Amino acid sequence: MFPLTFAPFVGVSYRNQEFKILTLGESHYFGEEDMALFHKDRNNPKIKNITQNVVHQFLDYKRGKGNFHRWMNTFTKYANALQNKELTAGGCADIWESMVFYNFVQTPMIGPRVSPTQEDFKRSRKAFEQVLKDLAPHIIIFWGKRLWNSFEKDNYSQENGINYLEYNGKKYPFLVIPHPSSTALNKKVYEEIQQYIQKIK
Repeated sequence: MFPLTFAPFVGVSYRNQEFKILTLGESHYFGEEDMALFHKDRNNPKIKNITQNVVHQFLDYKRGKGNFHRWMNTFTKYANALQNKELTAGGCADIWESMVFYNFVQTPMIGPRVSPTQEDFKRSRKAFEQVLKDLAPHIIIFWGKRLWNSFEKDNYSQENGINYLEYNGKKYPFLVIPHPSSTALNKKVYEEIQQYIQKIK
């Protein structure tokens, strides 16, 4: 089993939240240089902290300290979806600082349109279980149906309209939403997210 390679981003206020959200992405993709470094030394800080560095780059932009990149629209849209409204730059940063962001697959892809294999998913499971144990979220929000469709479902259940995944004897509620880069994540889905969270609470 692969150990934890890509450490999750943990917002500065996450542990103080009454309702903790873990946002789950699929995978990272690397260029040739980073891929070579990954195979040489997966514990290198540049590799280990890539998830954190991506989110911090986004937060720097929101705080007026960095440049805009198109992929940042996805992060902004997701924060708006969680609050069901258009947020200010500062409000958006605050939402991200209140959550965890983690990419499930612990091996990088060679390009943005390359999908992880089922073996990639299987070998990444133990690392995910450790993240859940360490961070104890109240809900896991999956970015996209492709991610959910690739998951092992031996530990899946549903009770009273709430989906659960069970790891190490504990059940974690989860929700699968359209990927925030998709137009399918719209105002109707924003409201459905709110309703689902209220049901869990």
